[in-house]
Amino acid sequence: MHGDCETGRCDNMVVRCMDFRFHGQLPALLAAHYGVERFDHDSPGGCGGAMSLIDGFSRYVILHALGLAISLHGVRRLIIVDHVDCGACGGSERFSDLEAERLFHVQRLREAREIALQRHPDLEVALFFQDERGISVVE
Repeated sequence: MHGDCETGRCDNMVVRCMDFRFHGQLPALLAAHYGVERFDHDSPGGCGGAMSLIDGFSRYVILHALGLAISLHGVRRLIIVDHVDCGACGGSERFSDLEAERLFHVQRLREAREIALQRHPDLEVALFFQDERGISVVE
């Protein structure tokens, strides 16, 4: 079950960066590769995907929105997406290569997952990294 407009249910909430360059691709990639067809998403202005849960002020906003999504829409899965060349994390030029950048984001994504699970231990949390090749699962 991915969500039902008539019942007001939606199983997924996505926390992603505000960066417009990656918004168009994300819904199609999640649907095609992972079966996620609809989702609630964090409020506009969230910078850095995982960073939204790591930063103190943003964390409060995101966790509050997540709590509402769980209680009002039945969200059971949080999807956190980071992307290449994220300005909130210093951009690609901060890293020696794509692999170093990806590893940085993997660490941040895992840290964000732990923060979400501290508040909502029964939540499923899926982590993704988006680059020019598409979107990949982070374990």
